Amino acid sequence: MLAISRIAVALIISAAVLATSQLFGGNHATARLILAVCLAIYVWMILECVTEHGERIFALSAALFFVVIILVPGIFHCAAGAFPFYSKSYPDNLVNAGATLMLAFTVPAAMTYIAFPKPKGSTPSREIAGCSASAATVAIFVLLAVSLAIFATRSSVFTLRRLDLGLVGEASPVDLIVVGSARFGAFLAFLINAYLVLKVRKLGFIWLLPVTGAAAYLLNNPANIARFPLLALIICAIFVLFQTSTRGFKSLYASAYFIGLLTIFPLLSFYARGARGQQMESGFSSYYIKSGDFDGLQSLINIAYWINQTGFKWGHQLLGSALVFIPRSVWPDKSEGTGGAAARYVGYPFTNISAPLPGEIYSDFGYIGVILSGAIFGWILTILDRKAANKRRLSTILALGMAAGFMPILLRGSLIGVIGTTGLAILLGWLVGRIIERQPGRAPLGLRKGMSPFHSLRRPLPTRP
Repeated sequence: MLAISRIAVALIISAAVLATSQLFGGNHATARLILAVCLAIYVWMILECVTEHGERIFALSAALFFVVIILVPGIFHCAAGAFPFYSKSYPDNLVNAGATLMLAFTVPAAMTYIAFPKPKGSTPSREIAGCSASAATVAIFVLLAVSLAIFATRSSVFTLRRLDLGLVGEASPVDLIVVGSARFGAFLAFLINAYLVLKVRKLGFIWLLPVTGAAAYLLNNPANIARFPLLALIICAIFVLFQTSTRGFKSLYASAYFIGLLTIFPLLSFYARGARGQQMESGFSSYYIKSGDFDGLQSLINIAYWINQTGFKWGHQLLGSALVFIPRSVWPDKSEGTGGAAARYVGYPFTNISAPLPGEIYSDFGYIGVILSGAIFGWILTILDRKAANKRRLSTILALGMAAGFMPILLRGSLIGVIGTTGLAILLGWLVGRIIERQPGRAPLGLRKGMSPFHSLRRPLPTRP
């Protein structure tokens, strides 16, 4: 009965969005219908995630991304006949092609998600198993020292507004690693500190929170860091610090995701741009319809046109993303971002453009690739949620937290512009966790309540019962 109710509610919500789109115009009816089918599938997935008592953070985040970032605004853009960047319009066949890419990815993703087992019941306690208190203390201070040392040598990269920095083009691999290590290192120092205080109840670490929190904010200033990476760090912190498997939390998370993108995102945009940026839209609904933050369907349309005119790339785009750390000076023929390449082809003067995952796959392998990748994606979501439900080690917790946070960025693309940063964040989280995890001869993490972290550096600690 509950399963039927979910399907009914999903169909009602999808139909309501489709009917509301008529207020913006009557264009591209076929594409809107295709997108409405996709919307119903992902709304059903959200309802399944929220109403089932079990870990669903990856599936829920993915479904929320597609609903909020691509499908709902895409339906409205189709109805209006005008898309966010440069108010471009497209013929029906191209808009239908973009919508069909979403459908070809969504249906197999939903089928494999349904087919494979998902975690049930409460997630086990995220108590750290087998960690060293001395290593945790040293790790926090080393992360702070390295991050602040990088900040001292490149302070403008972390303090100036992004618009004032004039950041255009592709960052070098060295810059990506150095700047990313500083940002994520400071964030991880704060996150580990908060985890020890809030989850493991080591109150001796509480005095460090203002220090690690200030460093994390300094190196991840909302005026300086892009909004989607900032969203990634917030999701990561939520995953690590909160019990994410309960129905109540998942309902709150889904509501906050939608409301935050309509309210906090435009405010962050205005804050980051400052006086030189565009003025705030007349309302949040206007922002949702007109902002380039929600250009996913338009990017899919551009990619479909670009590939239809120039042919499939047969892995060249994905290979460039996989080997992102190879400098372009060494590999002159290295691919550029899929979204940017398609945007340049259709005449954009600005090419820092998204490329949703279905478009990335289509550019290399066509519809067959999109269908297969959708099926694999649904399967991966169930695997990640099962791992999230059974984590016991700090390295797993931190790596999965980073993966959960950066998944919307990977889904949004372009991959070549985000996969390096994402991989670095996950790798750093895993490495730091492994260092803290107990090695032979190390004292386990068992600080008595209220004990200073420096105590762990003076003598071994007893094993917790």
